[in-house]
Amino acid sequence: MSEVTITAVIPTKNASSVLSELLAALRHQTAVVSEIIVLDSGSSDDTVELAQHAGATVVAIRDGSFDHGATRGKGALIAKDADLLLYLTQDVEIRQLDLVERLSRTFQDPQIGVAHARQIPRAGSCLLDAHLRSFNYPPESRTFEPVDVKHVGLKSAFNSDACAMYRRTALEDIGGFPKQVICGEDMLVAAAMLMRGWKNAYCADAEVIHSHGYTWKKEARRYFDTGVMHHDNPWLEEAFGGAGGQGISYVKSQVFFMLRQHRPGMLLIACTRDVAKAVCFWLGKHYELLPESITKTLSLNKRYWSEAKAERGGSK
Repeated sequence: MSEVTITAVIPTKNASSVLSELLAALRHQTAVVSEIIVLDSGSSDDTVELAQHAGATVVAIRDGSFDHGATRGKGALIAKDADLLLYLTQDVEIRQLDLVERLSRTFQDPQIGVAHARQIPRAGSCLLDAHLRSFNYPPESRTFEPVDVKHVGLKSAFNSDACAMYRRTALEDIGGFPKQVICGEDMLVAAAMLMRGWKNAYCADAEVIHSHGYTWKKEARRYFDTGVMHHDNPWLEEAFGGAGGQGISYVKSQVFFMLRQHRPGMLLIACTRDVAKAVCFWLGKHYELLPESITKTLSLNKRYWSEAKAERGGSK
């Protein structure tokens, strides 16, 4: 692959405690990151000043109007000269000096549309978080092709914008990031690319430190939002099948993980959380049956049900 231009895009909101380290890590990569674009949603701390001091291009996103897809799409439009777009979240930690190089190397295959990195849990993460990362981000790399969709299903479209690199031409081929999406814009893009003939790569040798440590309530609300995303994008299930198979695989993996860690007592807690997640996912998929006051209570992304929803004229 000939020399390419790489731009990093980072949405931020009150990121002053972590942003300087992230920007420094990007500036010291073995592969040149030509531009860093910070999409800031009305930070009240010194995020903007830190980004500007580090030489990043800062774009103001009106506070309250952040959209997981549309905002990231704005970053792609600004980075009009980039061949590859590296999307990161503000809370990832980069330890590898050649992270960007490892990801960009994947695009030597001209059919790769997107490649995402392996996520390692933070030190001190709970066992549930550690298992989630080991399940979603195994040590072996894999590339999914359109032919894999039928027998692999939804897993073939797994992708994470915590650290994902996109080929600009592939992103343009599918019309860019989806707009007005509650969550899961990364999976929707990967799925759309697969349907257009592009490949989705998981690069296990490119690693970032990233985990959430959600409480069970926050985790359940995230699954509610995931259910909403599936409801709002019925084509995803029609083309890739439902998420049930992955859910069963996850629970089985969780049982063996806890037993290997000699923590069978964690299984009751884990299973209780799994039930809460499954219920909230189902409720999210059927949110049109619920009063909007309930949907907002159950949702992690509450903005979706207020200002952003009003901008859509109340459409789903």
